[in-house]
Order: sequence, then C-alpha cells, then structure tokens
Amino acid sequence: MEPLISPRGLIADLITPLKSDGSIDGLGLKKLFDRLTFNVQAILLASPQIGEGKNLDATVRSDLLEKALVLIHGQIPILIWVSQDTEEKTKSTILVLKKAIENQKYTGQVFWVDSPLYYHSNRGLPEYYQNLRSISG
Repeated sequence: MEPLISPRGLIADLITPLKSDGSIDGLGLKKLFDRLTFNVQAILLASPQIGEGKNLDATVRSDLLEKALVLIHGQIPILIWVSQDTEEKTKSTILVLKKAIENQKYTGQVFWVDSPLYYHSNRGLPEYYQNLRSISG
C-alpha cells in the first residue's frame, strides 16, 4: 500500500446538504460537486462548522461519504472529519467510514481529519494516534 500524499491547493469545505428529516440530500450533494470538483484540488466533508460535523452521527457521515464516493469517482481527494465527542465514538466512526469505503471498493484517496483536542487531552496523544492508525489502516 502506497502512502497517501496530502492534497495541495484549494480544498473546499462543503456544507452538508440535509433533508428536513436529517438525512443526506443526494441531489443537493451532486449539485455541489458538479459546481466544485473541476475548480478544487480536494473537498472536506462533515467539517465541524460549515459541514455540520458536530451534529452528524456515524451513520449519517457514512451515508454522506458513500454518496460522495459514488459522485467523485476518484477524481479528487476526499477529506472527512471523523471527530466525535469521545474517543470511542471517534474510533467507531472511523470503522464505519472505513467499511463504507470497502463496500464501495473505492480506490481514490480518502483522508481522515481529526481534531483530537475536541475529545482528548494532549496527554498520551501519540499513543492514541498509533492506536487509531492500527484500526484505520
């Protein structure tokens, strides 16, 4: 497995298009991608502010990622914010998202974006990330 190379240039922090029931609006997401993908070097999904990431559970994030994988077709890298309010929820989210990528047999680049101080102190952070790396690949 080759190491991923971080995207450089314009990374668009996308809003998360939601339906009134809180599910992902696939048509809205497609419209966003159609406008942006040719003008950016990567997209950021589920960010903590613009992308509603603080309000999205693992299931909704997985649905967002699955829809994005189908729409992007590996054209540009995808970054997705994985942080939740606890270590365990964050690990669980990573596993759910990893499974979504495997289910789609996606070969493009996907990067986990984490804000560890959102749910974890500085103490033991290197060991925590070694543990995260072991579960996320």
